[in-house]
Amino acid sequence: MPRGVALSTVRTLMKYHTRDTQETNTALDGSFNSILVSVQDNLCAQFDWPFMKDRWEVTIAAGTRYKAIPTSNVRAIASTINFERPVQVYRFWQNKYLPIGYGIDIDNYNDQNSALSESQDPIQRWESDTNTGDTSNPDEFEVWPIPATDQVLRFEGQRVPRTFTSDSDKSELDSLLLALFAAAEVLQMRDQKLADAKQIQANRKLVACRAGIPSDKTPIILGRRQLDVPRIQRIPVAIA
Repeated sequence: MPRGVALSTVRTLMKYHTRDTQETNTALDGSFNSILVSVQDNLCAQFDWPFMKDRWEVTIAAGTRYKAIPTSNVRAIASTINFERPVQVYRFWQNKYLPIGYGIDIDNYNDQNSALSESQDPIQRWESDTNTGDTSNPDEFEVWPIPATDQVLRFEGQRVPRTFTSDSDKSELDSLLLALFAAAEVLQMRDQKLADAKQIQANRKLVACRAGIPSDKTPIILGRRQLDVPRIQRIPVAIA
């Protein structure tokens, strides 16, 4: 089954696998929706999906120590970084993207003390500073050292699944994958024998979905892919 399927259709598919009636039941359908949302969120938290990868950029003005975590991607589309998956941060410096490290400790401050507004280029490290529930300046991160000139940081990672609560909302993941995992969960709660078989089906579907993900692990050396570089064999020529 495809991605981008309406929640109402995924719920209907889930009902088929739980052998539930297809008639509308507002209370029960609401519970099924919550289970489908939970299944999708969990799968997006456990695995990287290529179609969920996104990029965000933030301009760090000279003299800036704290900055809000971006909420729109490089195409200006609303997108939330999924920090439950690995996130890599790069600085754009001298026309190249170079990775920076995570974590700012006392040794860093002893070298360049941000509390004294000491600045230096380029930015070398970053760290989360506030959380979503904080009443003051939520969702901010800190950079070190404080930059002396304007710079750009790029975040690369997985985005959080978009809203999937209304019947017209579209699924991020394969609709059958979501339906099978949700059906298995419902059947387990009901203590039905079919639960184990449905869980096996869900796991097999997950393997199938993951197997189709493109992958390119060819190393890049000096800006070129190692296996793409033609091998030149020098043939000695004997001159009489």
